[in-house]
Amino acid sequence: MLLKERRFGFRQFPDHIAIDALAPDDFETLDGPKRAAIDGRMNAYFSKRIPMFPDEIQRFHWSPRHWPKFFDKLSEEYITEAFPDDRDLRDVIKTFKDACLHNIARIIYLKRRWQLLVPLAAAAYLSLSHFYLEPRFTVALPVGTLWALKGVILAFILGGYWLFMRIVEDSYNAALESSAKGFVNVVQKRMNDLFNAFTSFGKQIDQAENKPGDWADSAKWWTKVLLWLSKRMEYIEKSIQLELWRIRVWHWIINRRGVVMLYAFAIVPALVVGSTAAILAATGRPLAGSALIDSVIWVGFSLALAMISNGVANTAPNFLSAAIDTDVWKLYGDLALHDVLGEQVARDKRRILEELNRHKPTPYPQNVPRAVAAQ
Repeated sequence: MLLKERRFGFRQFPDHIAIDALAPDDFETLDGPKRAAIDGRMNAYFSKRIPMFPDEIQRFHWSPRHWPKFFDKLSEEYITEAFPDDRDLRDVIKTFKDACLHNIARIIYLKRRWQLLVPLAAAAYLSLSHFYLEPRFTVALPVGTLWALKGVILAFILGGYWLFMRIVEDSYNAALESSAKGFVNVVQKRMNDLFNAFTSFGKQIDQAENKPGDWADSAKWWTKVLLWLSKRMEYIEKSIQLELWRIRVWHWIINRRGVVMLYAFAIVPALVVGSTAAILAATGRPLAGSALIDSVIWVGFSLALAMISNGVANTAPNFLSAAIDTDVWKLYGDLALHDVLGEQVARDKRRILEELNRHKPTPYPQNVPRAVAAQ
């Protein structure tokens, strides 16, 4: 699936996402190649065995082919093989995951790139001011005016960085919201189709009695279809949970790295200035005067930039639950499969009892001679 490119390189779902619709008429075919094909797809799940030892692990073998697989990979392989009919929807789910991971990586790249370039630009400006501007304008302007102008320019740089990152954040959030909306709509369509098919086909078990053909065979067929449709819904939910879990784990790791980067951008400038001052002092040229003040200003500027960066263009820990509205979906639990099948069995049992009682011979009255009872 091709994703749309937004400003700053963010990606989002296209406006229209088409997935295959269910064909209820295929299920109503009680014989022929269509039924055999559908039965084969259903048996891909019902007859599938869960491998207890899926990996070929070898000692002292460093090839990734012989590494034990993580459980999420095993689950993905099982679902792919057991439910080939929902491959198109799983592709949509994976595309949503890829878009989320790409956008998170993209906003981090933009944030760290400018967080690195802006202090370098500030250092270049302070150096230019110290070696070129101050010697030439100190005579014409008071020293206080030059320091005030320097502070205004640095504050303007900080404000520009904050404004730019807010614009980036708005574009990122728009891409996330648009992709989440498209993702929810596609999943909702497939789940609604399966739910409606389950509800409609559930009536076929009783209605098949009035249709030509073997009623028992028809009831067996529709019961199998109901079980299969319900399992498709269940494993669609598991596929979604699996891919969202991968996004959340990756995002959690990135957050931990972000904490490290925050301290790095806040501490490294101080270490650079401190080590430079120590080297200069050891060579007999200590850092003093306006050069020392400029160095302290640069360290404070870098610390302020790190604090601003920590408060803007961040991905919230629960951004997925806020963006994806799962309440609109029909889920496996909404089917009440146990009640549907239980009620069907109960109805059949009651009808059997009614038929038995209807054809049951009338017993002779107790304690009455048979001749009298016959009269």
